[in-house]
Amino acid sequence: MLIDVHANPGELSPEEFADAVSEAGLDAVVITRTHRADGLQDYITALNGVNVRGFMGVELALDRGMVVFIPR
Repeated sequence: MLIDVHANPGELSPEEFADAVSEAGLDAVVITRTHRADGLQDYITALNGVNVRGFMGVELALDRGMVVFIPR
């Protein structure tokens, strides 16, 4: 199983993102945004449409790097 644990969709629409993830051959992906998680549900829905498992996370920018928080 291939999982990307830190995928920020940037400016891609949910459908564009889901297509790119599917074309990359990923089985699952953790979708992140920096310091926020709003708007990610549309990406989860789009991923379901291409049979890729989606999880939500938050990328936290710290003084000494980045941390990805993935809640249960």
